[in-house]
Amino acid sequence: MTSLSELSSTVKQGNKDFTERFIMQLIINVEEHILLHHVNKLLALSMFQNIFQIPTPEPSGQIKKGFAETCYSTTGWPYNLGSRIIGPRGCTIKAIQILCGCSIQLNFIENNLLKIQILVEPDYENIVKFKIWRAFQLIYCLLRTDPSGKDMVKTIQFDDFKFYESQVEIIKNCFTIQQRYHSDTSGVSAVSSNDYSVDKRFSLEMLKVLGKQMLTYHMNNLLVLPMFQKIFCIPEPAPIGTVKAGYGKRIYPALNYPFNIASRIIGPRGLTIKVFQKLCGCRIQLRWKEINVLQITVFTKRNFESTVNFKVWRAFQCINRLLEIPPTEEDVVKAIQFNDLKFYKSQHKLLKARFPIHYRRHSDLDSVNVLLSKQNSATTQNVLNMFTKLEENMLLYHMKNLLSLPMLQNILYAPHPRRSGEIKEASAIKIYSALHYPFDVAGRIIGPHGLTVKAIEKTCECRIHLKYEKENTWKVTVLAENDVDSILKFKIWKSFQCIDYLLKVYPYDEDFVGAIQYADSRFWERQMEIIYNSLPAHDSHELLLNEHDVKSLPQSECCPFVASSKNADALEEQA
Repeated sequence: MTSLSELSSTVKQGNKDFTERFIMQLIINVEEHILLHHVNKLLALSMFQNIFQIPTPEPSGQIKKGFAETCYSTTGWPYNLGSRIIGPRGCTIKAIQILCGCSIQLNFIENNLLKIQILVEPDYENIVKFKIWRAFQLIYCLLRTDPSGKDMVKTIQFDDFKFYESQVEIIKNCFTIQQRYHSDTSGVSAVSSNDYSVDKRFSLEMLKVLGKQMLTYHMNNLLVLPMFQKIFCIPEPAPIGTVKAGYGKRIYPALNYPFNIASRIIGPRGLTIKVFQKLCGCRIQLRWKEINVLQITVFTKRNFESTVNFKVWRAFQCINRLLEIPPTEEDVVKAIQFNDLKFYKSQHKLLKARFPIHYRRHSDLDSVNVLLSKQNSATTQNVLNMFTKLEENMLLYHMKNLLSLPMLQNILYAPHPRRSGEIKEASAIKIYSALHYPFDVAGRIIGPHGLTVKAIEKTCECRIHLKYEKENTWKVTVLAENDVDSILKFKIWKSFQCIDYLLKVYPYDEDFVGAIQYADSRFWERQMEIIYNSLPAHDSHELLLNEHDVKSLPQSECCPFVASSKNADALEEQA
């Protein structure tokens, strides 16, 4: 009895420490995400854009540090001066420091004065002066009252602060640090059947994280091979020629190889072909033309002719090296693919052990495992509750981020027509050619994890359906129902206006829609990674699984992921 009591105390303390670290990781990620979005939102304001349109001067003068200070009276403003400059969780002042390459200090002094000091690290004299000037200009714009009467800075700061508060509340409330352990196990032995769809969504997100980590792992294993190192040591050529999309096609007879060439190129769980697509910045398509003839087509996005040709060449070089028949019986590529498939399966089992949706009956467990099973059950329910609320909160925040863009605001605030006509349903169809856009049309409309299309549907009170048609076109159907004819037409018009704005082509540095989608996508993926890496490991079954894996897999395959996914993400951005 004493040992069980000690175990209970140990489990409670371990769970508390784990949960505190888990919560802190999630909150830190929220703060980083808000700062990134805060920078993008401020840059979207016209008054800030005017400042950054002024180019940085050519370096001249001596190298020295920069320092300047000024004072503002805190009286006579319609807001708290210090809070306005600092912003939610310090985001505004951090954003200015990042954008201007300086540090800013605020000090309240006598006579209701706020002293602002700006310090710049050593640089050329005119660059230092330019950074100080830009920082003061941003602070001036920050404090200026907009002639239109709309205080966009206040709106941005308020939305970001509310998002931070709601995220922290969700994290803390749904995954409380103090958890009670009851002798009564009813109600906690399994997740409710009402949460089935949540279980599925959460499991899919966890599998995405596992797939992303496995992709990096498989990539590192392949890049160790000299045949691939030689290909990726060749530098990319200088961008020359016209801008065009890349395309290449080759035929491979299957009878010339002692292995299944399609399976070899695709690899375990599609990892090998995904590695080549990520590293080469292209899309690879396999198609059997005849019984024993495989056609491989490589597509690349629009770029300079030299870059496009190089990416296509590199992709085919990787495929050719992959399909080389080994001179000896030792097939290194096959060994890597086999071991990585085995490792993936073991990690998948480990994930199921860490997050079991259905538990064994407590009567089938010994007294030690009863305590652990009850803890895992409560943890599972807390994680699912938090996941559901994070989904809802993320949708609202993504919608507010999109609506911070001026054009979408104009659409949203367009006056409603007079109500006329009969109550009925209405729909409209519009065709978009993928060849007219430098990005994935469907991906742009759907957005990260479906957030963008859900935001449009919620804002415009409609349903949107996308279908791929022939010749690189997408058919977008908007449906509205249960309203009079004039209002239905207005909702459909508003939906297509939003979609047209999302698909509007801007210069790369002014693509605010893309910046919002990218930031929200990275934030969500990071949240899921934190949850995945922090799933509790208290089940004795998992320990047995780990021991089994160590014995059954080669030593190099049993070590944790040593490579970061940041390098792979950087390659994807460059592509």
